[in-house]
Amino acid sequence: HWLGWESPVRLEQEGAPRASVLEVDPAVASDYVTYQRRRGSSFGGARSAAAVRARFVVLKKLESLVAATLPLVDLLGCRDEESAAGRLIAIKSRLFEATKMHVWDAAIRMTQDRKEDIPCVTVYRGAAAEHRRSQGVRDWQGTVFGQLFGALEDMPLLRSRSKGKGMMAWQVTFAGEGGDDYGGLFRESIREMAADLQSTATGLFVPVPNSRNATGFNRDTYLPNPACSSPLHMRHFRFIGKLMGSGMRTSNPLGLDLPPIFWKRFLGEDVSVRDLAGVDERWVRAVESVRTTSPASAWNALVTSPVAAVVAGVPPG
Repeated sequence: HWLGWESPVRLEQEGAPRASVLEVDPAVASDYVTYQRRRGSSFGGARSAAAVRARFVVLKKLESLVAATLPLVDLLGCRDEESAAGRLIAIKSRLFEATKMHVWDAAIRMTQDRKEDIPCVTVYRGAAAEHRRSQGVRDWQGTVFGQLFGALEDMPLLRSRSKGKGMMAWQVTFAGEGGDDYGGLFRESIREMAADLQSTATGLFVPVPNSRNATGFNRDTYLPNPACSSPLHMRHFRFIGKLMGSGMRTSNPLGLDLPPIFWKRFLGEDVSVRDLAGVDERWVRAVESVRTTSPASAWNALVTSPVAAVVAGVPPG
């Protein structure tokens, strides 16, 4: 109704208009209805087909309105829930991917540096592999990440060039190894950096507590190391942001294994206790034990229990 259009309830009561009235492909709507039926979804019992069709038409109408107004919206105001950008963010899950990708691709094109030349970097990969194998030894400068950080930190990485298969943001030569970079060596350098960042050689990312405790989900993921807070570490993290942006431009993302809670915080979305349990289930259980403990006797017993150590951050044992 707030769209200035018939509500889904009214459409369903009237048997739902044909999708083609609003330039919606009836075959697509029919496929969507079939998909929902296979999932066992119920949209009004006997009228489920009409209900789903009505909702699909409403979504298409919403899509057409958003597509027409989106170029006029300042997305920098997305943190303000009352702004146009904030309201768009609130309904982003209801928008089709094609509309969002159109804006995304336009932003990439408009911020692209049109110059053809890209940086050329020589990397000593053998030394980097040795640093990764040396557990507990931190010498980030010898890693592939450290070498590329030294060579590319001051460059905006807004350029890309097509050579061979795919796009490249820099051209790589591995010292002592033959081969010209037609995209493969560039992609290999990105994989090497991801391995460096998730090793003790750099220390910038650490395994989630669930990994250390062998419990819960997302045990194979990493989080930024909270101990890395020096000005140099901040420069490292800013450079990682550049690498992520460059990966979006070249379709070669930096393959870091990050948990869902990281991306939620990155996008400014609300984080739940379930998200927190996805990285530290043991701590969440301990806090829940404290929260649900009420009798005085139970509190006295809790003080000397392993739960107290977990909440206080003391290692077990």
